[in-house]
Amino acid sequence: MLSTNHVLISVNNQDNLPVSGYVIATPWGCSRLYNTQASTRQSETFLHMVSEPKNLHPDPSMASSSSLSSPSLNNQSVSEKLTKANHVLWKAQVLAALRGAQMAGFLDGTAAAPSSTIVVTKDDGKTTEKIPNPALPQWKAQEQQVLSYLLSSLSREVLTQVATLTSATEVWTAIQELFAGQSRARVINTRMALSSTVKGNQTVAQYFGKMKSLADEMASAGKPLDDEDLVSYVLAGLDFDYNPVVSSVAGRSEPITPSELYALLVGFENRLELLQNTSQSSANSVSRGGGRGGTGGGRDGRGRGRALRNFADVVEKLLEISDAAHGGPGDQNAMHAAVRNGNPDVAKRIMEGRPWLAREEIGDKKMTPVYIAASAGKIDVLTVMLEHDRSLGYLLSKEGHPLLSIAAGKGHVTVARAILNHCPDAPYCNQDNWTCLHVAAQNGHMEFVQFVLESQELRHLGNVQNNYGETALHTAAKKESSRIMSALLLHQGIDVTLLDNKGQTASMVLAAAKKEDSSNSIWIPDRKAGAGSAEATGMDRRLLQAAISGDTTSMVLQEGQHEPGLLIGTTPEGNTCLHIASAHGHLGFCTHILEMNKSLLDAVNADGETPLLAAVRNGQVSLASFLLSYCRNLHMSATITKQDKHGCNALHHAIRSGHEELALALIQEEPALTKAVNKYDESPMFIAVMRNFKNIFEKLLEIPDSADGGTYGYNALHAAFRNNNADIAIKIVQARPKLARQESNGQSTAMHFGVLENKIGVLRVLLEYDFSLGYLVCTDGVPLLSSAAFRGHVEVAREILRHCPDAPFLDQTDGTTCLHTAVQEGQTKFVDFVVQSNELRKIINIRDKDGDTALHYAIRKCYPKIVAILLKHQDRDVTMLSNSGCPPIWVPDDAVDHAKTLNWNEVSMLMLEADPEDKGEIYNLNKSIKHQVIENSRKDIRSLTQTYASNTSLVAILIATITFAAAFTLPGGYSNDVGSEGLPIMGRKLAFQAFLIFDTLAICTSLTVAFICIIARWEDLEFLLYYRSFTKKLMWFAYMATTAAFATGLYTVLAPHLPWLAIAICVVSFLLPFITKLVGEWPILKLRIRLRGTYESELLDLV
Repeated sequence: MLSTNHVLISVNNQDNLPVSGYVIATPWGCSRLYNTQASTRQSETFLHMVSEPKNLHPDPSMASSSSLSSPSLNNQSVSEKLTKANHVLWKAQVLAALRGAQMAGFLDGTAAAPSSTIVVTKDDGKTTEKIPNPALPQWKAQEQQVLSYLLSSLSREVLTQVATLTSATEVWTAIQELFAGQSRARVINTRMALSSTVKGNQTVAQYFGKMKSLADEMASAGKPLDDEDLVSYVLAGLDFDYNPVVSSVAGRSEPITPSELYALLVGFENRLELLQNTSQSSANSVSRGGGRGGTGGGRDGRGRGRALRNFADVVEKLLEISDAAHGGPGDQNAMHAAVRNGNPDVAKRIMEGRPWLAREEIGDKKMTPVYIAASAGKIDVLTVMLEHDRSLGYLLSKEGHPLLSIAAGKGHVTVARAILNHCPDAPYCNQDNWTCLHVAAQNGHMEFVQFVLESQELRHLGNVQNNYGETALHTAAKKESSRIMSALLLHQGIDVTLLDNKGQTASMVLAAAKKEDSSNSIWIPDRKAGAGSAEATGMDRRLLQAAISGDTTSMVLQEGQHEPGLLIGTTPEGNTCLHIASAHGHLGFCTHILEMNKSLLDAVNADGETPLLAAVRNGQVSLASFLLSYCRNLHMSATITKQDKHGCNALHHAIRSGHEELALALIQEEPALTKAVNKYDESPMFIAVMRNFKNIFEKLLEIPDSADGGTYGYNALHAAFRNNNADIAIKIVQARPKLARQESNGQSTAMHFGVLENKIGVLRVLLEYDFSLGYLVCTDGVPLLSSAAFRGHVEVAREILRHCPDAPFLDQTDGTTCLHTAVQEGQTKFVDFVVQSNELRKIINIRDKDGDTALHYAIRKCYPKIVAILLKHQDRDVTMLSNSGCPPIWVPDDAVDHAKTLNWNEVSMLMLEADPEDKGEIYNLNKSIKHQVIENSRKDIRSLTQTYASNTSLVAILIATITFAAAFTLPGGYSNDVGSEGLPIMGRKLAFQAFLIFDTLAICTSLTVAFICIIARWEDLEFLLYYRSFTKKLMWFAYMATTAAFATGLYTVLAPHLPWLAIAICVVSFLLPFITKLVGEWPILKLRIRLRGTYESELLDLV
């Protein structure tokens, strides 16, 4: 029971008009409005029955049950967060949850906010007052609950796009606009796939499963197919053998369901297999000979044979016979033969008599005559086919490759020119957005690349990115093709700052120089009068030619004034005459067309382009400005802001191509363009900063909600750092300080990016503006000083410490400091900077999570210079142990490899000097390692013996050969005098006698070494060590004897006439062995000199 104590409350709505009805307040905060008789006066109050305070709090159990039954989002969750690929599934989950909680009105704005105040009549019944409306806080709480639910259901990549929005309605609207273009593109691509898919060699189960999956994809995109549409698509893709089934289904009075059709097709397929198994020979005869008329039978080779022999008259006679066979061996028809033979006369007659042969695909390779003509460069035959049926130029292969890509793969410029002459908007890319320019660059066809860049129809391909974000410049960089890269770079409007999906520019790809193989296997399917045929497009050929030439006097335009439908015809690529004229820059033609039909401004082609977008992409700036003004005068904002299939709008393309004045005009006329991002997450601001367009950037920054993101999660501040543009960077931080702390996909803020790239000028300006930026730490725990240490940027670290003397230096994930990082990366200068820095000297003894200090790192990496720098620090502690109890000198992982290097031994000696008490540990480690080396050597004794014997014997034989030859080519020659024939002329000279002695010693010792190497093959380590020591001494002796023989021999000849030269040669020759010894052992000698008293020769035994 409600109390009889009443309060009269006048509730005014937003128009200050009283609302008629009883409002009964409930204990759980809700109210119900019951209509009463309408008031006759606007100031009349209404009775709101409110219970007394004692009745406002009923039984707690009742309140609890009421609360449980009220809708709520507390227990609701989304199983799959929103990404770029699952918008439809996400939307279904979110709408179901919000409708169930009775909160869906917060998405579309139907649940409007109540007024902030209400008018209350006091107890005296005379005076009134305004009080805050108690319903408003509850409404705000529910709205924020919906907003929180939406944000929690988004993935990180989507959340960054809407993070700045403050209401559920704004977030919902932004998401729907973001995915609207993507859903449309998905629906179009799936419909094209449904139209072009044929059964071919697939089984019924495989074919039906593929069609069903495409239908499911349509449903997931929000455009479900009904059963009749799916049945139509399935029947359209069946081949000739299934005509009885098609006829049967078409003749039914009641529609057939997909499951019934599947059962019917499977049964018919089983019947066909049964007939083939029982009557194989008969079936083969039918397939080769008759029953197919002119479409598929007659593979006896007669028609093709005539075509191969160029018997044009005979071919014409055969074509007059309606059922004359046209097949040949190798699964080809007569048109294939005409193309291969390059006979346009025969091809023309076949096109006139049997045009479908140009599309016929037979055999395993599935190559149509059109494919062969484009691939083989049969320009005359291809021209004949296109003149007869220009829709052939729009055919795609099974993999989605257009004819232009086939021509690009072979470098056939004339073929591409012929295709564009007949089909100016012919498709130029496959499903991966791999354009013909990509293909030409990949295959190194320079002439084709120049043709594309000079072509009015294709010149915009220079900045087109494939699904991997790569432009043709990226492709040329991968192939390291300098000529093609030069041609692309000289092209006006090329954007060298474009990033691929890995965040790399073309210059970065060139530096990596990663070459990849590419294959181009093309199969062109048969498309009969479908979406790619002239019949389906509806554009009059005369209108197409007029749009290309800009002819406003054409008769077809006069006809269009009386037949408006004539002007809206499109090419197979969806281009209207306004698209074609805009791409070619014909202002007069465009003006004339728009006077007749303004709706063409909103037409979209297969690439998602409006005429405005087509004009901008093709560099027609003046025409684009005209179309922009035209749209603005007609208040066609939606047309101006449309995005193509890549998500780019007119502003994206204007900035990308460097049209600065046009970009500024677009921003001025339609600020909404600044909010869009393309499918590579690039905003107009990001592109403008990447290209250093300061005026455009400043204009974009004036718009509060303009987008600022970029590829790979970068933002405009990352781009400013990349270009080292301090002016732009400071303006970004002043206007949007959050960007300085926003991380990329690689968890790197703009500040970290600038530190890694050594952009000290921008860093200085930003730190002077906001020193707190020096304290930034990434999500993965890396501070700015660690990033500077990683690259060894000392000046960057000094600048950070100048503004932030206590800047963080510790990596929060692994406990390493910037000193650890510098040591790990071998940055000697940075280590020296840290040791001498007053702010960082305290980190000398800090351990990482494994208990290792920087000294542990330095010794493990064998950096003697860094070890010496660390040991000079007064506060260093060389006795610190790691978590595993290891001192710094202990290197358990690869001790054997390190111990055989001079660096490790120098490090050991430095540690001995720093900590003499560690001598036992170092020598124990050395003995342990020596034992391991000996054991390993015993296992490899065979290979060690063979290697040493081979090398030593080669040198020994070389010395023996030289000294042997010297013995028979004596200095001074032989005497021819009577009585002393054959005796050496210089035989009595002491120097000559010394020459003979040294030469004999050299040849004897070298031969001894050579034969020892041959006979000594024992696989024993001790013998190898003895054998190596013995032969090494003999080789040194042979070396010294050889140089001495050389010196004494020359001295014998030169001394009588050039004594100074003879003496000089002797001195150099005798010193040569000693110089060789000094140079060979110089590293050890240098180490001995540098270490002086701390030098330990015993540690160098393993070296």
